[in-house]
Amino acid sequence: MASAAKILGRPALLERAAAWRAGGTSIALANGCFDILHVGHVRYLQAAAAEADHLVVAVNFDASASSPIQVSVIGCRLGVAPRVKPLVI
Repeated sequence: MASAAKILGRPALLERAAAWRAGGTSIALANGCFDILHVGHVRYLQAAAAEADHLVVAVNFDASASSPIQVSVIGCRLGVAPRVKPLVI
């Protein structure tokens, strides 16, 4: 799958996640600000990927990363906060 096809907006992500669930596969979510990618980020993403069949990475924009308000994902429902851009890898 080409890299551009892996960057999804909320509607496309929800559609893809529904297809994965219908197929009986599991989904993990990793969230963060990866402005300077380092070994800690790589380990975090590898560990998250090991937990499920598919990994969804939600990347915080710079403005949300510096905000005191934390972005959260509640439960197993795939919802994406407005300040988060999801990326399926």
